[in-house]
Amino acid sequence: MKKIIYIAFSALLFSCGGSNEKAETPESTADSTVVKDTAVIEEAPVKSLTEAEAKKAIKAFLKKNRYAGSVEEIKLIGGNYTKDGALDYFYTVFLYEGGDYMYPTHFFYDSDLETIRELSLGKGPDTFQHVIVKKMTEGKLIGSAVMWSAFSGEHSSSREAKAEFTIVGNKINVEPSYFPALYSAEKKVLRELDDMQLEMQQAADAYNSEEGM
Repeated sequence: MKKIIYIAFSALLFSCGGSNEKAETPESTADSTVVKDTAVIEEAPVKSLTEAEAKKAIKAFLKKNRYAGSVEEIKLIGGNYTKDGALDYFYTVFLYEGGDYMYPTHFFYDSDLETIRELSLGKGPDTFQHVIVKKMTEGKLIGSAVMWSAFSGEHSSSREAKAEFTIVGNKINVEPSYFPALYSAEKKVLRELDDMQLEMQQAADAYNSEEGM
């Protein structure tokens, strides 16, 4: 918020003469003073949400928008992403809706607009599940992308790949130069799941073999 104070500078011109003379204003004299207005602009101090206030805000947002499941964990990190000087916040919320796993959801508090919005992932591997943000600077999120997959409630695999991200609208976009690292991490996840399935099959075959004796 800006406060504007106007200050006016002026000078009066006088012409003196006899009793029968009239005061006249010269069309232009060297002593004329031009009236000017100047504006002094005072910047109001930038105010940011504290971490406690940011956490309270996301809880109110989840309740207002009736997100299903219980909130098990909220991770957040602040930074001047929108370049307005105030802290923005990036959230990772773990909601438990039943089943074997919890799936993280991301949100963003925009200090410029003073609003929270849900984010979704942009382009990436099929196993790209969520991001871990360790630092937020002007126009950039720095951290890692998480590849995750499972084929049962007891068998899952995950890998992290260092990456940088941007927020465009409601999307979290991976910087293109990091795509090779993401796809490499996905290969490791899928290979590990294949090994688990093979191990299970071999154990089942061995059991059936013993039962047949």
